[in-house]
Amino acid sequence: MSKAFYYGPIGIVHTDNISEDVSLQKSTWDLNRREQNSLNLKHICADNGINAEGNLAIVGFSQDNNSFRRIYAPDKDILVNKKDGNVIITDSSVALMGWAADCLLIAFMTEDQQVVAIAHASVISLNSGVLDSVVDAFKSYGYDPFDITAYMGTCIGVDSYEYDYERAVQDFSNFKDFIIMKGESEKVYLDLYEAAKARLKELGFSEIIDLFSEHERDTYSAKDDEGNFRFPSYRRDVEVKDGKVVHINGQYGLIIQKAVLAG
Repeated sequence: MSKAFYYGPIGIVHTDNISEDVSLQKSTWDLNRREQNSLNLKHICADNGINAEGNLAIVGFSQDNNSFRRIYAPDKDILVNKKDGNVIITDSSVALMGWAADCLLIAFMTEDQQVVAIAHASVISLNSGVLDSVVDAFKSYGYDPFDITAYMGTCIGVDSYEYDYERAVQDFSNFKDFIIMKGESEKVYLDLYEAAKARLKELGFSEIIDLFSEHERDTYSAKDDEGNFRFPSYRRDVEVKDGKVVHINGQYGLIIQKAVLAG
């Protein structure tokens, strides 16, 4: 089941079950599947006091574009309309969602509970400053990092995130302390979660909250009490078709909304 958190008028929901696929903008899915995943999201939100029906805006993840969007109204054509930028922010009651399948989603809330945001942090977008863009987004509303709490979701864990060494040095050049060498292999492992947390601390965010414990949050390996994988994973969810590796992953979601429904 999804995990829900409430802070006064703010609601935060993180999906954590493969059956709760919310990949409603994944271009490789046909329209029927995207519509079904949109229904999944609506049910999850409704069950957790989030009003997303016709009231949703989504982070349009792009490795190379850390710009932020200030949202005043819901996104149109929600099943197909991907947006640029890795940060979305609002002072309205529009529900915001980030989606991922191994990357890290982080929600943000100002201390006075007036402005909320979500960021999508991959290795590359983190390295090129997605959290600095979050700071810029809040500054556009007049807030500094010490006014803001960060809520860290799930992502692929360091024990699962094997990476080529030369690529790691390039893609994670600003976080070399989080490139982990294991043995004499040419492979290394990346600690995306702790790198992001370290950067949040450097930027001066007032509080950083882990939505999941360490053993819960590895999207590649975490399982529920019945032994089922908890999260979709880009790296794990693959099959071979016509000799080619095809990614069949769904997406988990992190949703935040300024106004929570009663009930």
